[in-house]
Amino acid sequence: MENTPIARPRVLVTGAAGFFSHRLAERLESRYDLVRTDLTGEEGGAIAPLDLLDYKAVEQAMEGMNLVIHLAIASNRDMLDFSDASYTDNIMRVNMIGTQHVLQAASVRGVSRVLLFGSQMASVGWPRRERVGTDLSPRPMDIYGLSKLFCETLGELYARQWQLPVAVLRVGEPWPACRGEAAGMFLFISTTFTKASNAH
Repeated sequence: MENTPIARPRVLVTGAAGFFSHRLAERLESRYDLVRTDLTGEEGGAIAPLDLLDYKAVEQAMEGMNLVIHLAIASNRDMLDFSDASYTDNIMRVNMIGTQHVLQAASVRGVSRVLLFGSQMASVGWPRRERVGTDLSPRPMDIYGLSKLFCETLGELYARQWQLPVAVLRVGEPWPACRGEAAGMFLFISTTFTKASNAH
């Protein structure tokens, strides 16, 4: 009797065009069937197009997915020419409404678990002399940090109210890792994701 290959979990990755996402995907692609999406993706390409502000498209993308890694954010790099008002509006739309669409669609489609990425920017509003620990409440220093704190709180809401398994990983400073100065960070994140995806 031939051994039937065990199907790998299908994982939807948002924001997959980013370098951080790419490095993380390298650690996961041997264990998971990754479906990479991004606003800048192309039909038929390695990264499929997906606008998180289009709820119907997001729900459709969830079809058949076991897990979700939500990495899409409003990129500072892509908004250098924006006015202050447009910059803030874009952060609020993508980081907040986009994340709500991801969680709602995952809940509707019965996704097993969602991994959200928070940010240290949700807590760096405290004075430098203050030691930031788990006993201190979050204190964002800007709109971006506030939007990421909203994502974390929204994830908790969906887990509590709609029993959607959600894990939140708050990232510190990813850019040295993206430059290859701390490759162990991606190993840690991929290991954490694997443990979270296997949790019940």
